[in-house]
Amino acid sequence: MAGKLIKRSKKWSFKYYDNGKEFRYTCNATAFEDAKDEQSIFLTNLKNSNSYKPERVLLAPFVKKYLEVSKTDKATRTYLSARTLLNHFLKNIPETIKYLDDITFDILQEYKTKEKERGQSINSVNSKIMKIKALFNYAIEDKKLKDNPAKRLKYIKQGRKIPHFLSIDEINKYKNANTNRNIYYLANLVALYTGFRPEEVYYLTKKDIDINNRRISVNPKKNWQPKTYEARTNPMSNNLMIIIKEIYALIGNSEWLVTDYTGNRPSYQNYTTSTAKVFKRKEINIKNATMYIMRHTFASHLAMRGESLKAIQELLGHADIKTTMIYANVSPAYLNNAVTKLPY
Repeated sequence: MAGKLIKRSKKWSFKYYDNGKEFRYTCNATAFEDAKDEQSIFLTNLKNSNSYKPERVLLAPFVKKYLEVSKTDKATRTYLSARTLLNHFLKNIPETIKYLDDITFDILQEYKTKEKERGQSINSVNSKIMKIKALFNYAIEDKKLKDNPAKRLKYIKQGRKIPHFLSIDEINKYKNANTNRNIYYLANLVALYTGFRPEEVYYLTKKDIDINNRRISVNPKKNWQPKTYEARTNPMSNNLMIIIKEIYALIGNSEWLVTDYTGNRPSYQNYTTSTAKVFKRKEINIKNATMYIMRHTFASHLAMRGESLKAIQELLGHADIKTTMIYANVSPAYLNNAVTKLPY
């Protein structure tokens, strides 16, 4: 059942009911007759979607299918994370569950509770919830389910922590260490001077670097997309220019910046493992260094020196400035500068 078309702010809209709940649909059409046609098409599609009966599918093969789609459509890091977390999910639900539609909200809630009870961090549990939600959203789109059991599954609330980053002394310790300056050591420095994500450094090629104009870019590749699915270009500092030239001397004719000691391209997993091991070298010995620490260091030191959050957002490639706001907490100057702009 649907209500009459009503014009609001030059657009036509109408109320409709689905599963006993009231909703409002706003038409794209501006002319009344076109809006009537759009209303008719929408209600027909709604009726058809409510009348179909999904075929039952086995859970494990469906997860495999979803991961194959994710491998093509998602960033590498997103796909690898989904593969790890969803395989963990399959291994930790009751063995009696064989089919996709056997999963209920109560089963998901129990899984969430058990993960908390076994001491998993809030971030870890929320990551698992995110992947589960994405899986069942895909099941709805693929018409394998009518109702989403993960729809009511809530994330665990937590306060945002200030990201861990290197001090100036630690940065100098890393830069001046008498150690093997191999590609993994240098890749960390690229991240330090660009703020790029680990996978963005991993997928850099010589074509992404404009030495003459001092620009370095994140560009989509054949089998990889940036996290925000958008290219971006950052300026290159003098220090970064020196690092890039050192990398060029190491890789020779290779088009990719990240190659292993044999001249071949390592897997992304080997790359992240190898860059993390650099921090553990005896000559460096920086503890609690995550794969994102150079990115956090880049952004945090910019914020502490009063750089605008908008500029930091663009350099980091954040889609939403709310993500960049975590770096405001490391910068008292950010608030001090704000109050000095008062006109009285």
